[in-house]
Amino acid sequence: MVKCKRLLDHVSKYPNATPRYHASNMILHIDSDAAYLVMPMARSRIAGFFNLGQPDTSMTQQQPNGAILIECKTLRHVVASAAEVEVGGIFHNAQITLPIQYMLQQLGHPQGPTPIKTDNSTAHNFVYDNINLKKSKSWDMRAYWL
Repeated sequence: MVKCKRLLDHVSKYPNATPRYHASNMILHIDSDAAYLVMPMARSRIAGFFNLGQPDTSMTQQQPNGAILIECKTLRHVVASAAEVEVGGIFHNAQITLPIQYMLQQLGHPQGPTPIKTDNSTAHNFVYDNINLKKSKSWDMRAYWL
């Protein structure tokens, strides 16, 4: 009932709200985020905003495009830091990207490396292998796939 009331309040406040799509070169972009320890039993939330845009623009300069997919999940395992949950979110979103990239390629839109935006500098440096982790055994080994 609470969720239904929230939806009806939103619709009544913004009656003309619609997603906006802009012409683009159909390159997949991802905005990844996570929230550390916000769920019961020491769980964290991860989210991803997937849209199509231009290949040469960064996410900050890109004209916002309507979402083609929005992911919001609870991370199943307990993590030890905010950076670790951010890397878990990037990992999850990168896995979701693979079938979307394949579909776009089959539709005739070649895909290069998918730009993934994150707001955590430690997670960004981990993905680009710019840092050495002293306690890396606590981090999930599958994150090294990134």
